[in-house]
Amino acid sequence: MAGNAVVELLGRPMTIETNMQSRPVKLTLPLPTDLTDEQLANLAIFIEHSDGTKEVVRGKSVEYQKGITGLQFEVNKFSTFSILYLLEKEEEVKEPTTEGVTHLPYIQGYPDGTFRPNAPVTRAQMASMFARQLTGNAIPQAKATYTDTFQHDAKDAIEFAKEKGLFKGVTATNFNPNGLITRAQMATVAARWIEQQCVERPDADFCPPTSQSAAFKDVSVHHWAAKAIDTVNAAEIMTGITADTFNPDGLLTRAQAVKVLNRLFERQVLIEDQTPLFKDVPKHHWAFYEIQEAAKK
Repeated sequence: MAGNAVVELLGRPMTIETNMQSRPVKLTLPLPTDLTDEQLANLAIFIEHSDGTKEVVRGKSVEYQKGITGLQFEVNKFSTFSILYLLEKEEEVKEPTTEGVTHLPYIQGYPDGTFRPNAPVTRAQMASMFARQLTGNAIPQAKATYTDTFQHDAKDAIEFAKEKGLFKGVTATNFNPNGLITRAQMATVAARWIEQQCVERPDADFCPPTSQSAAFKDVSVHHWAAKAIDTVNAAEIMTGITADTFNPDGLLTRAQAVKVLNRLFERQVLIEDQTPLFKDVPKHHWAFYEIQEAAKK
């Protein structure tokens, strides 16, 4: 309870014996007359019960008798009582946030202070973003099930994303962690997320009754990701690069990724004055606010 705070015994321990066990009784113990206001505000009673159990309780200051202050508390069994000066630990105050919004970062910049918004996203990086969001950056350790991820930094995130049904390997034994994510692949992962979330939370923003999505001339009905692309487009999670083209084989950039993920994760992107987090993402960048929300702590 004390942590690193100083604990001071005030007066002597007092033993009280009674045959009135298991009955709540209000006790008032006299306090020393030379206590400071600071000590009076941080009093506790350390109780060593006759059955071997121990506890610490807080009491309240009352008038014991004229000129003497007492510490009043309630017990249901008697034993040895020691009055302590024990500072209460300060509780961490959490800032109020909008419901469903988290400000934990799910993407990171580079050591040189850049974000590299136009750089492509790897499969390992995408798995890490989902894992960070879902675990609050506390990704559990896991045993690698792919032969090419044993020594990879994102091994735990990859296994977590696999367990959640969001990612699959390119084969049964290989994940290809450094392979680049295409727009069609991103659509597939996003569609899996939407399907899972809408089962649990049908009232989510991206779970309205699905309307007929626009047909893209570069996505045939036989394309392997056609259904996923239709799903994310109908939910307005990923739309085409033009009205009739989706560019399924185009590589997804880091800036495009956070725009998609902010919507999937239902993160509130605030359009307000902010200090740029990265030197290569100025305020006039088209994805400035999206990147700020994804990376800010």
